[in-house]
Order: sequence, then structure tokens, then C-alpha cells
Amino acid sequence: KDFKINVDKKKIIAIFLIILIPLTFLSTIEMIKLAKGLGVKEDAQGFMPCARWLEKNTPEGSTVFNYWNEFPMFFFHNTHNKYMTGLDPTYFYNYNPEVYRKYESVLLIRTNKTVEFLRNDFKADYVVLGTFTKKLQGYYNAFNDLEVVFETPTCAVLKLKK
Repeated sequence: KDFKINVDKKKIIAIFLIILIPLTFLSTIEMIKLAKGLGVKEDAQGFMPCARWLEKNTPEGSTVFNYWNEFPMFFFHNTHNKYMTGLDPTYFYNYNPEVYRKYESVLLIRTNKTVEFLRNDFKADYVVLGTFTKKLQGYYNAFNDLEVVFETPTCAVLKLKK
């Protein structure tokens, strides 16, 4: 004879929900704690003044040289400009390893051709420094062809002189 299991669907759904709801709640709490611990809210807000300044004071589509990790915060506040790179730099490297190496050499201050690369290879109109790269501003200020056009304690915009 056939063996049949008598299963009450309502009981299975109830057990599933009893397990799922607390796990979802705990996961949400942990994500909030992680975001607060990383200072995500403060960092994102620190980018806003420079992103908004670029949006209001530059021609649409102007190219902005940026650090890849800061891209999401700038792009969130300003889609008016084109950014040198965003998200994962691996895509940049795969697309053009030679230009990526120049990009990396500028970011890591391993070249004496920074302005040349900005102008000729990246076709940059502006350099933007956010909360992660603001410490590099002294390096960029040393170049006569770069002019600080907007600055806050958390970000700076430099214009590449033509």
C-alpha cells in the first residue's frame, strides 16, 4: 500500500515564518550597525557640497578625474558630469591596461606626469577629492596647472587650466 504523509500546509508556513522573520530582523539590525560603524552616512554627506558645486558650475558632461571608491557618493549627488571611473577598477584595467596604469600612477603619486596624464590621457576638466583622497590635496596644489575652485573640510574641486 501507498504510504502517505499527512502534512498541514498552514503549520509549515507558520514554522517557516517563525524562523524567517527573526532572521530578517537580525540581519537588518546588523547591516545598520555595520553602516554606522563604517561612517557611511557621514562620508556620503561629505561629498555632497563638491558634487553639487560641480553640477551647478560646470558644463554638462565635463570630465571629472576621481578616485574609483568615491564615485558612488559623487554620482549619487551629481549625474551632470562624467567621471573617470566608478565602481570596481578591475573593469577599467580590463578595458585599457595602459591607461589604467597611468590612472593608478596618478592616484598613488608615482609619476611626475600627473598634469600631462590628466590633460592628454584622461581629458579631465576637473579633479575631485573626497573624504578618502582629500589628504592628497597638497600634492595637487603643487601643480600650477591645477586651481582649487571649491573646497570644504571634506572635499575639494580643482580645475585643470587649459
